[in-house]
Amino acid sequence: MSDGFDSNTKAIGLYRHPNNLNSPDGSLLAADECVITRENQIDRRRGFSLCNTGLPLATPTQLFVSNGTLFANIDSKLYYESGDCTWTLADHNSSVGAFIKNMYWDGSKFYYVEYPTLAQSLHSISTFDVANNFISVFSGNATNTNFSYPYPVAANGSAYVSQYSGPFGFTIQGNLLYVADSGSSTVRKVDKTTGTSTTFAGLIGTTGTADGVGGAARFRSVQAICSDSTYLWLIDIQGGPVGLPGISCNFRKIEIATQTVTTVTSPAYYGNAGHTLNFAGACGWTTDGHDYCYFTHTNFATIGASTSGDPDGWSIVRVNKTTGVVDQNWSGVWDTFGYANGNAATTRYSNLYGIWGDVAEGYLYVCDGRTSFLATGNQVIRKVSLADGSSTLYAGNPGVSGHDDGIGSAATFTSPSAIWGDNNFIYVADDKTLRKINRSTIQVTTIANISGNGSGGYVSYNIVGPT
Repeated sequence: MSDGFDSNTKAIGLYRHPNNLNSPDGSLLAADECVITRENQIDRRRGFSLCNTGLPLATPTQLFVSNGTLFANIDSKLYYESGDCTWTLADHNSSVGAFIKNMYWDGSKFYYVEYPTLAQSLHSISTFDVANNFISVFSGNATNTNFSYPYPVAANGSAYVSQYSGPFGFTIQGNLLYVADSGSSTVRKVDKTTGTSTTFAGLIGTTGTADGVGGAARFRSVQAICSDSTYLWLIDIQGGPVGLPGISCNFRKIEIATQTVTTVTSPAYYGNAGHTLNFAGACGWTTDGHDYCYFTHTNFATIGASTSGDPDGWSIVRVNKTTGVVDQNWSGVWDTFGYANGNAATTRYSNLYGIWGDVAEGYLYVCDGRTSFLATGNQVIRKVSLADGSSTLYAGNPGVSGHDDGIGSAATFTSPSAIWGDNNFIYVADDKTLRKINRSTIQVTTIANISGNGSGGYVSYNIVGPT
């Protein structure tokens, strides 16, 4: 090949849009868009100039194009061409200090989102393939560099073109994910097969309170979201400007078949002095044939388009789907934290986040709780009766931090934040680990390391983008 390479160099050809071929001297030349690896370096051929990229000394195992950008999978990491002869690592490990807030297990993969924070630079939906120890970003490519406002601009598109702005939670119905994209004031719809996103309700970047169909509806900061097969149920925060306490919390529903948005409960604006309905939804759960939604709620919210400076919210809130009646003290006391089991009134929680239920069994399982700057979490999993809101300890040692596996209270957790279950196991995202609890024996087992800081331990891959 007459291209300046010496005769002893082995080249591996990987091509994108080869649009002309020629053989002037007996060697085949590919015109334009030819990519060659030489001594483990990618040479993007432009005018036959040698391009030293500084990429890792490993042969690329995969090349693909997404939205006109060339990507290379090298040593189980993804790089993209960011300029002429310049390549950049697309690295999920850019998240710092985030934790898994919401997750869903579909029998083969975990889908999860991280709590959006100032330090989190990648806003996305990720998956963890347990069988193959494989972490990847399933949908989303929004990065944030403006730490004065932690939410990038949202955009719809294919898996790696999509951008989210503080995806605060999601729910799955069939082959679709519905995402509470708090920073963009919308509910997004994501195809579970392709990762492609569209706006399901609301208008990206436009806030308001209007009910309506699809794009005609307006939200301010969509927080907790859950669903049955007919409706999406969500908490939409209407907050004051940064630094001023108090919020109102609208309970709204979206009919999935028609995309019709309806406000079920719209309380007045409350500040610190009167917080009857002043809570910011963290996570929610409901199911078919059940009359209520259950929400845990954050104790301090600076989220998307809304801000709350009211440091309360230590109970499980129950909301009637039909009437919108809110029982903030359904289990626990909203403005009092601690640790106590017993009936609904004497139960105390600290920093509740993840919640999942089983109507047939008659219980909720909740993460109680994640340690924050306001309070030390109880670091346990609680079991709560759907019949009366009474609570018992399910797994973990109250107030004792650790990652010990064991049965029931012999196990320890560090910062349980997200939870999901099936007929056999309860799954918990706990700090840097993913744990499972056998529902028959209450044996806690660590599955893998997986956290807001990316993968570690024996999880072997960390790929961002289409694979």
